[in-house]
Amino acid sequence: MTRPPVTVVSDRRRPMPGALDERRDAIALALASLASEERRVARLGLAPALARVRAERRYWRFLDAVHLPPRAQAAPPDPGASPWPDRAAR
Repeated sequence: MTRPPVTVVSDRRRPMPGALDERRDAIALALASLASEERRVARLGLAPALARVRAERRYWRFLDAVHLPPRAQAAPPDPGASPWPDRAAR
């Protein structure tokens, strides 16, 4: 038996959008709704609900990290450069 979602927009059964920007938006909405829910249950002192919300936030933060946009390619290192600083310069 599956548990109901913590918030409507953090429902894991919802399909993830195809485009990266849309995925990032959906993840941001889920994280915002979970942050709001975490504040609410913390004020009410509902420890089991708070633990569940925090677990869901960890899941959505993981998805957020997985769906980061690709970074620009870094320049390749100079093959002639030494990885160690020159000790003579001290």
